[in-house]
Amino acid sequence: MFTPAREQNPAYVLLFFFSCRSRPTGSVVGAFNGPSGEPAMTATHDSARDARRGHVLELVSVLEFATVADRLEQSGVDQPLWQWLDAALTHASWMPTASRAAPCQRPRNYEQLEFFGDAVLRLVASDYLLDKHPGLSVGQLSSIRAQLVSDRLLGQLGESLGLWQLMRIGPQALADPSARPGLLAAATEALIGALELACRHCDVPAGPLLKQWLGPFWAPHCQAMLADPQRDNWKSALQEWSQGVYGSLPQYISRERSSSHGDPERFEARVSLAGRTLGDGRGPSRKLAEQAAARAALRHIH
Repeated sequence: MFTPAREQNPAYVLLFFFSCRSRPTGSVVGAFNGPSGEPAMTATHDSARDARRGHVLELVSVLEFATVADRLEQSGVDQPLWQWLDAALTHASWMPTASRAAPCQRPRNYEQLEFFGDAVLRLVASDYLLDKHPGLSVGQLSSIRAQLVSDRLLGQLGESLGLWQLMRIGPQALADPSARPGLLAAATEALIGALELACRHCDVPAGPLLKQWLGPFWAPHCQAMLADPQRDNWKSALQEWSQGVYGSLPQYISRERSSSHGDPERFEARVSLAGRTLGDGRGPSRKLAEQAAARAALRHIH
């Protein structure tokens, strides 16, 4: 049973919701943990289905999802309400063969749900910012929203919810440790899309619930960005400076300096403006290397 403290904890509610998904017979419960992709554990359909169904029904009742709870109780594991949740935590690499399902059918992995969840997330973030920070300019709102829906924060949210242990990932994708934040971000976005579709299927508005869940996670990040607008967005800050001073955009050149997937300095980048080098940086991905270069450039010019 949910305790009052847990009921009020959005992170716990999300984690419990995500951990209660239904899986078909013989599928993997948890991520592929071994180097060759062996599953951490397995469970049969009959042994796991009833417990998960009961937990999900209890959860949606706690969240006052009465209509969704009734529909879940009446539907089988092959119905959309359950399939969306299952697909949202399944990476494309886990599928033995590419799905040939018609476009109108539900996705077998999270790619389509991620696409949909991205739009849902932006709408919820916009609603949240207008509600909590109505005095900000459109430019400020856009800048903060870009951070709230960024892969960096989505990856952090997915990590805090323990989604990595719930995802189904093939050995090839799992072989790259540096891909973990991106995979978590994509799965988190897909889950948001799956929840929106499930609510829509049951004629229940998901927006208020999503805002209620994500608001406590977003709040400290909003405050930090308002206190330091350049925080974690050095490229944007450098672009604003270069346009204001020179009327042009900085140019980035990056290269892979190491073939090791776990190398924190796998990529290096250089940023220049009007033919003059402003800064260099390194990181585990091209994006982070460019951010490091932009940060170095800002330190140099200021």
